[in-house]
Amino acid sequence: MTKPRAVTLMTLAYILWGLLPMFWKLLQAVPADRIIAHRIVWSFLFLLLLLAATRRLSRVRESLADPRRVRLLVLAALFITVNWLTYVYAVNTGYIVETSLGYYINPLVSIALGAIFYRERFSPLQFVAIGLAAAGVAILTIQAGSLPWISLVLAFSFGVYGLIKKRAGADPVAGLAIETAVLSPFALVFLLAAPAAGLLGASLAAPGDGASATSAAAAAASAASSAAAAAAAAASAAAASPAAWFPPAGSPWLLALLPLSGVLTATPLLLFAGGTNHLDLSLVGFLQYIAPTLGLLLGVFAYGERFTPAHAACFGLIWSGLVLYSLSKVGLLNGAGKRAKPKNPPPPCLESDNP
Repeated sequence: MTKPRAVTLMTLAYILWGLLPMFWKLLQAVPADRIIAHRIVWSFLFLLLLLAATRRLSRVRESLADPRRVRLLVLAALFITVNWLTYVYAVNTGYIVETSLGYYINPLVSIALGAIFYRERFSPLQFVAIGLAAAGVAILTIQAGSLPWISLVLAFSFGVYGLIKKRAGADPVAGLAIETAVLSPFALVFLLAAPAAGLLGASLAAPGDGASATSAAAAAASAASSAAAAAAAAASAAAASPAAWFPPAGSPWLLALLPLSGVLTATPLLLFAGGTNHLDLSLVGFLQYIAPTLGLLLGVFAYGERFTPAHAACFGLIWSGLVLYSLSKVGLLNGAGKRAKPKNPPPPCLESDNP
């Protein structure tokens, strides 16, 4: 594969991950735990069909034949469930900016985990980068009066997940298929046990923003002196609000959208796996910031989330830390390249089952 093609695949993967909040917003009439249960089941079915169609089921069998790898993948499944659930909950409750912060922090968390579990040494620039990120989180915590728990849970759960997947050494697609296979029975029981829900329990959801907009319009109409003018104003406001685009609870559209969660989980992973082994780790490191950047832009400009001066200070410090981190990685890679060039260098170990 040529390098431009690999860059294209990686860029498309990160763009899809960055735009995923738009899809989860369409499902906000469904509780986050149900969305994740559906995502697990449909991802497993789609990955199983994909592996069968591409004749790669042998990779699953290879992983299952190693008890240590299976234990690690079961543990990884727990962490990715926490990550997915936190992410979807945050997106559908108006905290996309916090999710973006979490995935900006994640590379710095990975540095710390590498030092703890692999005894990797920090460069001076990496020490400064982690310090800047910690200072940014401290500023946001002081301003808000509480820890940005969504950002921290996302960063640490995904960091630990990546660490476990690195130790497992499984094929990315086969590994995710095993993880979702482990979780699918529990997800099915959860969906089937929900009162009157069945497998597609969309009708149980509490009304989302779309329902709130409808009730607000009705209240405005009743209070207005002119019923026709109030109805027109309410319709205009609803059309201008992104909430008007979301299917309400019980909509047939939800029955079609929920299975797509499996496709949208696997597709960027396949693009990522196709491109990552043909690119330098430093370039992959730069491309990974496409996703949280798109998330930040969506949260602020598409969904009108708050971006306070404290957010600006926090993001500014973290971005500064990431610049230093990226420069340190490039320096380390260049230095390593000058010392020795193995004939068959291992591919960059970057597991990514991003939200």
